[in-house]
Amino acid sequence: MKNLHARPSLLLTTLLVVLVALSGAGCGADTDSTASATNVGGSDGASLDGASLDGAGADALGDTGTPGDAATSDSTGATEPKIWAIGVTTLMTIGANGRSLPTEVWYPIEAGATGEAAKYMLGIIGSPYGAIRNAEAAKGPFHLIAFSHGNGGVREQSVYLTEYLARHGYVVVSPDHVGNTTLDIDNNLAAVMSLWRPLDVTAAIDRVMAPTDKDPAWLKGLVHTDKIGVTGHSFGGYTTLALAGIAIDLPSGATIDCATVVGKPVCDTRKNIGDAPWQLGDKRVAVAVPLAHALYDARALSHASAKKLKVPVIMMASTGDTLTPAVKEAEPLFADLTSPTALLTIQGGNHFSFANMCELGAVAPANIKATINQLCGPGAKPTMADTHAVIAEHALAAFDIWLRGDDSKRALFLNGKDGGGVYTMKSKGITK
Repeated sequence: MKNLHARPSLLLTTLLVVLVALSGAGCGADTDSTASATNVGGSDGASLDGASLDGAGADALGDTGTPGDAATSDSTGATEPKIWAIGVTTLMTIGANGRSLPTEVWYPIEAGATGEAAKYMLGIIGSPYGAIRNAEAAKGPFHLIAFSHGNGGVREQSVYLTEYLARHGYVVVSPDHVGNTTLDIDNNLAAVMSLWRPLDVTAAIDRVMAPTDKDPAWLKGLVHTDKIGVTGHSFGGYTTLALAGIAIDLPSGATIDCATVVGKPVCDTRKNIGDAPWQLGDKRVAVAVPLAHALYDARALSHASAKKLKVPVIMMASTGDTLTPAVKEAEPLFADLTSPTALLTIQGGNHFSFANMCELGAVAPANIKATINQLCGPGAKPTMADTHAVIAEHALAAFDIWLRGDDSKRALFLNGKDGGGVYTMKSKGITK
C-alpha cells in the first residue's frame, strides 16, 4: 500500500513545485479580483453548459433559465431546476484522528452578487462559472454532494465538476485529506489513509449539516440532511465506494500486526474502529459516482460486500488509464454489483481525464507536458472539453435521479447507448 499511485503523486508533487515558484506571478497577474455573479458561464474557464454529446445539450440540462427555485421544462417535457450563480467558501473540518482539514464548499447564490472572483490551485485555475468567494448562499435547502480528491491531489482538483453541480442547484463539499494531498503526501500513511478518508468525508458532511455559531448564518439549513450523493477520483473513487457501503478489507501485507506495535496511526485507528472488515459507509449516501476508482483489484474493498451493496453506483473510467485500468477495476466491480449500476468508459484519455489538468500545462515542466498534451494538445481525442462535458452531464443525471427523483434522466444510462465515439455505456437495473 505504501507505493499506492506513486506516479500520480509524483506528478502532482512536481507540479506543486512549479506552482509554488510561479504563484506570485500567477496571483499578481490578476488585476481585477472582483466579479459579479450571473447565470451564465464565467470567463476564467471553459463552460461545459451546452457541450452535451447526447443530444440533451444545454436545454435538456436546464441551462437557459435564471436562478430560482422554480422548475423549467425542456423539449422532452422533463423538468429542471433553474441555473444558479455560484458561491464558494472554505471551512475547517476536524477529520479522522483529530486532523484539521481545509474544506471547500460550493453552493448556489442569487445572480447579481459581487465579491472576490474565485481562483484555485494557487491562482492557476480560474473559476469555470465565475464563482464568488464567500458570497451569501441562496435560500435552501439544497441536496448535498461530497467529493473526495485523488491520492496526492487536492480538494480543488476537479472544479469543472464541483462548480457544475453547484450551478445546477447542489451544495458540494470537498475536504483535503491532510497527509495525502499534494502539499503533504506521506506514503507511510497510505494504509491508514484507506481508513481515514471515508471518516474525513463523513466529518465534512456533518460539518456542513451542523454549522457552528461562528459560521455564516446562511450556512444553517442550507442542505437536506436525509440523503446525499458522493463522488471522487482515484483514491477518492475508492473512498466513494467505501462511503456507499462496500466494506474495507485491506490485504494482509498492507497492515501492521498491531498486537506488537504501539503508536502507529493505523493501529490507533484500528483500536477505535475494530478489526477488519471495516464498514465505514455513511447511511445517508443514496448514490455513488466513483471516477477511475482504485483498489478494487487489490481487494482493499471487499468483493463479497460489493455483491450485497444496495446503493446505486455510476462508475466512470477511460480506456487510456494505465494506473487504474478499467479492465482490472471498473469491469470486475460492474460484474459484482447487483444494485443499479452503470459503467461509462471514455474512449481514450487517461487517469487524469477526471481532473482540471489542462490549465496546468502552461506552467508544467517539460517532462510533464507530454502527459498533459495527451489530454489537452492539438488533436487530442476526445478533447478534454468533451470528456468533462460527458462526466459532468452523467454525474448530474445520477444525482438528479437518486436525490431529486428525476426519472427522465434514466435514459442517459441506457445499456449499449452510443456515445458518439467519445464513450461507451453499459448498465443494469437503471432503465427498462
